[in-house]
Amino acid sequence: MPSILTILGHPLADSYGAALAEAYTQGAQAAGARVTILRLGELAFDARRHPHRPPSEGLEGDLATAREAMARADFWRIVFPVWSGTYPALMKAFFDCALGEDFAFERDAASGRLRPLLRGKTAGLIATMNTPPWLYRWALADCGLSALRRCALGVCGVKTLDTTRIGPIRTLSDAARGRWLARVEALGRADAHRLAKNV
Repeated sequence: MPSILTILGHPLADSYGAALAEAYTQGAQAAGARVTILRLGELAFDARRHPHRPPSEGLEGDLATAREAMARADFWRIVFPVWSGTYPALMKAFFDCALGEDFAFERDAASGRLRPLLRGKTAGLIATMNTPPWLYRWALADCGLSALRRCALGVCGVKTLDTTRIGPIRTLSDAARGRWLARVEALGRADAHRLAKNV
């Protein structure tokens, strides 16, 4: 049975992003996947934690639980808003804290180079935005999404397979929002079927 982790990067539980994360999760579960949903807005952790603290210092309970979910899952589906051109501060703090040296990568003592420890894991992004997606992608060079794909995830060996951009959210009608929820639910089913073929 494929294992999927839905990561909700929006801090508010009543947001449209939260509805998208729920729709995705329901679709994946309906298709037979084992799905855990991680709502970053509900986690308690010290956002000031330095990402390169020694492993001996341990992790706060919620971060340790989050790491266990990340380690178990074959695929991460990350749902978040684009704010000020990039992903929310909550998400940045979470990845800085959770993807630490003792879990996501290790450092070669001689060269100082990082070796990724999460190779084989894959991810997909769903980003909501008020900027028209075509403008964000071409005029702004997908700046925040590129940083997430290449740096936060890529350095650890997590390969991003696809990105869904939804917007402009501010002018999206209720009917259009409903259609996107249906598309995202279908995406959850498709991910579950794809992963089941590789199990």
